[in-house]
This record gives sequence, structure tokens and C-alpha cells, in this order.
Amino acid sequence: MSAIDAGGAGDWPITGPRTAGRAMAQGRGLAARSVRLMKWVIVVLILMLLALQYKLWLGDGGVLHLWQQQQHLRALREQNEKLTDRNRVLEAEVRDLKHGTEAIEERARSELGMIKDGETFYLIVDE
Repeated sequence: MSAIDAGGAGDWPITGPRTAGRAMAQGRGLAARSVRLMKWVIVVLILMLLALQYKLWLGDGGVLHLWQQQQHLRALREQNEKLTDRNRVLEAEVRDLKHGTEAIEERARSELGMIKDGETFYLIVDE
């Protein structure tokens, strides 16, 4: 038996079922490693995507934070509107108090119970 037939060393490349099987096994090993590597890459990408989604929806400056800020802004605008209306009423009252005696007289009658000289005060009591 020669070295080639026995699968031993020689100058010629060894071919045969044993060598072909080994080459196929190595190819399958590479393919299996590639598949495992791709699975890990996919897992890492999915984890990164989830982390970014969390930051987008729930993180500081995310959609939830934006919605809360919009609600707060709406409430502040409503409060400003009410205060602006109140300021207009107070401005009108101050103007009346500065320029007319009717507003002063009305307040003196309603809040202090005062009457003018020559007027008679009548108190009607409900029974």
C-alpha cells in the first residue's frame, strides 16, 4: 500500500471520502459559526432598538415628558386667561374709583353700611 492510498503524507494532495468529509465538516463549522454570530448581532441590535424606544417613549425629553409638558402648558394658559380677566375687572374698578364718586359711594354703602346726610335707612327683616 502506498502513502497516497493510506491517506498518509506524500507529494500529491490527498483526495477521497475522508478528505471531502473533513472539508464539508469545516464548511459546516464555518456556517454554524456564522449563524451563531448573526444571532448574536440580531440580539444586540434588538436590545439597542428597545433601549432607544424606551428613551423615546419614557425617557427624559421623550414623548411622555412632552405630553406632560403640554398638559402643564395648557393649565398655565388657562390660569393666565383667568388672571387676565380678573386684572381687567380690577383695572376698571380702579379707574372708577379714581375718576368717579359713584363707585366710592356704592362701596361705602354696601361694605360699610353708610348712608348720606338726609337719607333714612330702612332695614327690612324677613320672618
